[in-house]
Amino acid sequence: MKALNLGTACITAIALGLSTLPLSASAFNPEHLRQLKETRNCSECNLVGADLSQAQLVGADLRNAKLDNANLTKANLEGADLTGASLVNADLTKAYLTNVGLDNTDLTNANFSGARLLYAHVRNAKIRNANFLNARIVGTDFRGTNFSAVTITTESRPK
Repeated sequence: MKALNLGTACITAIALGLSTLPLSASAFNPEHLRQLKETRNCSECNLVGADLSQAQLVGADLRNAKLDNANLTKANLEGADLTGASLVNADLTKAYLTNVGLDNTDLTNANFSGARLLYAHVRNAKIRNANFLNARIVGTDFRGTNFSAVTITTESRPK
């Protein structure tokens, strides 16, 4: 009898198991993206990995939306409500975030470099390994926010 290599069998079983998982679980829903662009109302939408660079999302309702890995570079989110949203690994480079609601959000590994975070509400958020290099932060409320390994330059002035 031939001996079975347990390590190879386990790796093969894992690989076969992973190949049956739906790939769409981590990709954005095109219907949600259309809905956001047309109505600016997309509460609880799946926008994981969506390209929203330079999007005009003034006053958008993105409460509890999934925006992990989304590209929001130079997006205008003035007055948008992202309360409870997940923005893990989101790129908000040079985004315009005046009067935005980011309470109870997960901003782990988010990139805010060069962003303008003015008079925003970022209460009780989770901000871990985020980058605020050269961001302009004025009058923003961070009460109750959990900061860990965050890069903030001296030009940023969180209150």
